Amino acid sequence: MKVNIKPASNKVRSLIAKNSEYMLGLAKLENLMLEEPAEKKGFVKTVKSDSVIYINLIDAIDIDLEIRRIEDEISKEKLKKEKSDRKISNPQFIKKAPEDVINKEKMKLEEANNSIENLREQLNLIRSLKP
Repeated sequence: MKVNIKPASNKVRSLIAKNSEYMLGLAKLENLMLEEPAEKKGFVKTVKSDSVIYINLIDAIDIDLEIRRIEDEISKEKLKKEKSDRKISNPQFIKKAPEDVINKEKMKLEEANNSIENLREQLNLIRSLKP
């Protein structure tokens, strides 16, 4: 796997450079560069303590398998969303259920919506990696 890190400071750059052999071995990395990748296609980006980390996923995952996995997760979250939505939309549920149970169901609905949104973003990212 190829990883590029844009260190937040010279101190962080020095620390990573000093320990790069350990990092390569422990993470089983093919390559570790201390700069942004010239071509960012295939890389995902994350930020940790103001250092930007780019990980090349094309070499790390089976893209078709990951697409199917994410689509399955989206389906599961949609079922959760529909279940919570049915409860909240039911006037009898709202009338009879204690307020904390209603709030819990609203939280479940919100969590499902957030999960679906995040999973769709991941799916779009993974699809963009496909050659």
